[in-house]
Order: sequence, then C-alpha cells, then structure tokens
Amino acid sequence: MQVIIDDLTVDDIDEALSHLRTKLQDRYGNRLTYSQREFYLGQVDDLLDARIELKAYEGSTKTNLGVDG
Repeated sequence: MQVIIDDLTVDDIDEALSHLRTKLQDRYGNRLTYSQREFYLGQVDDLLDARIELKAYEGSTKTNLGVDG
C-alpha cells in the first residue's frame, strides 16, 4: 500500500490504525485467515512508516520556522 502524505494528518493515520486494530482482533465471528492477517499487518506497517515520516516532517518544519537561511 502506498500512503500519500501530502494531505494526511497524524489523526487520519491514527483513525485508520484504530480501524485496522479492530479488524485484526480474532474474535468469534471475525476469524482471519493467514493471508488476511498478513494483509492487515502489511497495511499497519505502511501506516506506521507514514506516521513516522509525517512526524519527522512536522518536526523539521517546526525547527526551521523563523530561521534565516
């Protein structure tokens, strides 16, 4: 999955992660196959990577504000 960061916020990513957390819960009536579980875990991994990149980008823009270059 490719995550586009341009118009994405940390809250959006957190909401998607919350949804995937619910999907990954192995409860009666929501049994996952191995391939489904791997698919969801791959999406979680991609979203966490995007979250890290977004936080790093936000941190770099905050530290560069007001600095004459």
